[in-house]
Amino acid sequence: NKKKLGRSIEERPKEIEQRSEFGHWECDLVLGHKTKDDQVLLALSERMSREFLIIHIPDKTSASVMQAFQMLQKQYSEHWNDIFKTIATDNGSEFADLANL
Repeated sequence: NKKKLGRSIEERPKEIEQRSEFGHWECDLVLGHKTKDDQVLLALSERMSREFLIIHIPDKTSASVMQAFQMLQKQYSEHWNDIFKTIATDNGSEFADLANL
């Protein structure tokens, strides 16, 4: 009974699949030992350049993920739409609020 958020990754345009245009990112969380007090990293990888952004977040909640993205949005301000054209994630609940970005 998994909730689907957004479109399937199979539906993404050819230019994203071919890595011919900058601005298409993949995102996931990296967890250490999966304990309650473990470190959590938000990892973003741009498909064409393979550039990585790694942000330490306090926990794996959707609120912490959203806060990190709001920080990125503020940091890149008027360039946000050029740098982050698409962001692909899995259907984990930690990414549920990204549709509101």
